[in-house]
Amino acid sequence: MNIKDVQDNRSWKELGVADKIKLSLAVGLVAASVILGITAFLILYEIPNSVIGIDGLWLAAACSILGISMYFHNSLVSFETKVNERLNKIDKKIDEDIEHTE
Repeated sequence: MNIKDVQDNRSWKELGVADKIKLSLAVGLVAASVILGITAFLILYEIPNSVIGIDGLWLAAACSILGISMYFHNSLVSFETKVNERLNKIDKKIDEDIEHTE
């Protein structure tokens, strides 16, 4: 299987609602983590352990959301590719059988 077979170049408008929510949530968690860290540093001139802990949780959640989404998406693309290959083989066999009967 080629890497181009797995890639799916869909635009934002073509994504489903669930995918949009997942991506928005993950980006929001990363942005919130960065903003919290910068804000804590600017106010306190240090980053307390609690802020680092919260940032770690938010980043772990964002990575989990993206990782799980990518895993299931790639599994579906792989399944779709296998089904299409088998259907193409069946079509070729049917075409060959039709040619032999004529």
